[in-house]
Amino acid sequence: MYYNFMRIHQTLKVTPAMAAGVTDKLWEMEDLVVMLEQWDWRTSLPSTSSLSVNMPSGKGHSVSVLWRGGEVDSISGFDSEHDALEWIKEIHRVVAGK
Repeated sequence: MYYNFMRIHQTLKVTPAMAAGVTDKLWEMEDLVVMLEQWDWRTSLPSTSSLSVNMPSGKGHSVSVLWRGGEVDSISGFDSEHDALEWIKEIHRVVAGK
């Protein structure tokens, strides 16, 4: 990673990543650390097969998550269906890295 993004190649006069068009700037160590932390965090999240909002119960609205491995988790305590849907949207943004 250091060689490709941070070290200027003697012949190319830019980094190999810059020469290949992967990036347009010379990276600093901080850029590399941030990128690795984001990649590690996103790849550690399990994939979902489906998300659904359940009708209110005594504990408020709940969200059921069916993971690709077949496990089901339920998160309850949302005050309204809108709150549960906003939580689902945020999870999708986080998983997509947006």
